[in-house]
Amino acid sequence: MHRRTLMTALPVAALSAALPVFRPARAQAEATALREFRVLRAGRDIGRHRLSARQDADGFALDIDIELVVRVLGIAAYRYEMSVAERWSGGQLVRLDSKTNDDGTDDFVRIQREGEGLAVDGSGFSGTQPGEAVATTYHSVDLMQRRPWLSSQSGKPIAIDPRPVAGEAGAFAMGGELGNVLIYDSAGDWSGCRFDAGGEPAEYALSEASGSIAGLWQAGS
Repeated sequence: MHRRTLMTALPVAALSAALPVFRPARAQAEATALREFRVLRAGRDIGRHRLSARQDADGFALDIDIELVVRVLGIAAYRYEMSVAERWSGGQLVRLDSKTNDDGTDDFVRIQREGEGLAVDGSGFSGTQPGEAVATTYHSVDLMQRRPWLSSQSGKPIAIDPRPVAGEAGAFAMGGELGNVLIYDSAGDWSGCRFDAGGEPAEYALSEASGSIAGLWQAGS
């Protein structure tokens, strides 16, 4: 997810050495997995970010739903809603469809694999991107080794410069245009996030988890 309003290279070899050890074997028998986060801004609950994944005969499928509301004196001052459907096969992104309501501004992305590349049609970018590109869905730490990243809100290519956070295992300051901190557990699953939200600290707190999305992606993409 790349929020235009709410959220204002390390060499691959060096980054790989810092990544958590990934153990996909435990997820081989799992057909589905789930991660749901509470989103907190200055300690106040402003919404949910839910990722639902499955592995089937067609590969790996990830569906994302986000609903955020910032209230001031009980009145909704900002709303953000996003839905994303992402599909993978053979280790490559095959298709992505996304719709976003960013406080009244509609954004969209449609990505379709065409040959060795990706055709991107989005509210922030339209054109062709390399077949190794990934979207900002964050679901596996292994995505950090792929380039370029494309905004799942607008399709815009995004520069990242992930660097391990000293003293915090599995945490990476993304740098570049994202400016957030992504946190992953020892299995490679996304487990948290920190960022600046309009001048106040915001974070993702994991509220529900089952299976391993990273494991399903590794096994079924």
